[in-house]
Amino acid sequence: MEISLSLRSLRRSIAGLSLLALLASMSFAGVAKAQTFSDVDPDDWYYEYVESLVDLGVVEGYDDGTFGPGDTLNRAQAAKIMVLAFAGEGELDYDYDAGFPDVDSDAWYAVYVNTAQKLGIVEGYEDGT
Repeated sequence: MEISLSLRSLRRSIAGLSLLALLASMSFAGVAKAQTFSDVDPDDWYYEYVESLVDLGVVEGYDDGTFGPGDTLNRAQAAKIMVLAFAGEGELDYDYDAGFPDVDSDAWYAVYVNTAQKLGIVEGYEDGT
């Protein structure tokens, strides 16, 4: 049986596994949380992961006070999480423009998408988006 995996798929797989490893390896002992979400209960299995990502500034939740644990991440949210988790805020490049036509330069996520492309985390689609 032959397994064929494109470089793009391999990068995505490695990035996903790395993010999971990062989240799994975080220590949560003694984490005090000021911000809570109405839809994340302390008894939920993912509670400490969410709280730690908030503490690290990786996620913020929605304006209505919810986190949306059942929501699907969109590309902008995923780009922010990957850039901050793998590279850190110090790697954000506010001057770099990846040239994606569907990324408005004034959008909150533009710096994350552009930095993710610059760092090789994302490539975009064949149509340039």
